[in-house]
Amino acid sequence: MDNLTEHNSPLLSLCIPTYNRAEILAQCLERHMEAIDDERDIEIVISDNASTDNTREVVADFIERHGDIRIVYHRNEENIRDKNFFEVFRHARGRYLKLLNDYTYYGAKGMRIMIDGVRRYPDEKTPLFFYMKLRKEPTDCVAGVDEFVRSVNNKLTWISNFGIWRSRLGELADTLDRSGSQLLQCYWTLSMVERHPARLVDIRDVHLLPVPGSKRVPYNFFVPHVANYYTLLSSYGLSAKTLRYDKTVLLWSFVGKKAVDYLILKKECPFELEGSWKILWRHFKGIPYFYMFIPVTLVRDAIKGLRDLGRIIRGKRS
Repeated sequence: MDNLTEHNSPLLSLCIPTYNRAEILAQCLERHMEAIDDERDIEIVISDNASTDNTREVVADFIERHGDIRIVYHRNEENIRDKNFFEVFRHARGRYLKLLNDYTYYGAKGMRIMIDGVRRYPDEKTPLFFYMKLRKEPTDCVAGVDEFVRSVNNKLTWISNFGIWRSRLGELADTLDRSGSQLLQCYWTLSMVERHPARLVDIRDVHLLPVPGSKRVPYNFFVPHVANYYTLLSSYGLSAKTLRYDKTVLLWSFVGKKAVDYLILKKECPFELEGSWKILWRHFKGIPYFYMFIPVTLVRDAIKGLRDLGRIIRGKRS
């Protein structure tokens, strides 16, 4: 389905692979429309990975109600797993192709940052990435995998951080069979950065819709974010200094918090956790902070809780 078959090529394609999340996808698409507003240089491309729910009907209804925006819908005959990331690109016609989760959307400010970025940096020989909350935004292009990893950390694993110029799509096709199905977008990113200095732009106006009832069996939380992530990095010859830095920051800012929540405090978790401590030990045992992250995280949470309580009390008094 394509509601505007006769249409000039847009500047930006929002590319959304999806599978059995019709309700969430509907909400996500409506939020995108609010952010796009009067901008007509954007298209929305959806690649349905053989969903068994009413995804097709949801998209058809959306197209009928938004006939002034180019919306492309493609449905795979069978589930092709992560290769659907490439499939959605194949159906896009924008100059720049932005990969998105089916539960991620931009506010108007974030959409404007992305459109302006594509216009401001037109050199298609330079990979361009729009990231959610960079560790630090570089003032110039980032050269080499070491510098790139220091800037983005495990945000490499987030689907919605990947994008590519359509003119360079052939570079991804050549890697589909060799990269396997784990963290495909990470493999693509590092392959591009290894060959060319890349430009990073921070988009802070990014939002995630909650995905209810998503028990992901046998998807262990720490497999993609730790085990697969560092297995991938090891093939790119990262310096020992960068690797230690990356692991320390990852423990401090993300993995340590999740380990305390899921493994110590036993908070509700939508993932499988068997073998988690083995994964953490294998990858972090040489990092000094690994032996402190549990008490440090608990203290940080307690301080945050007290601050939140203080705000509530002050609010009631006022």
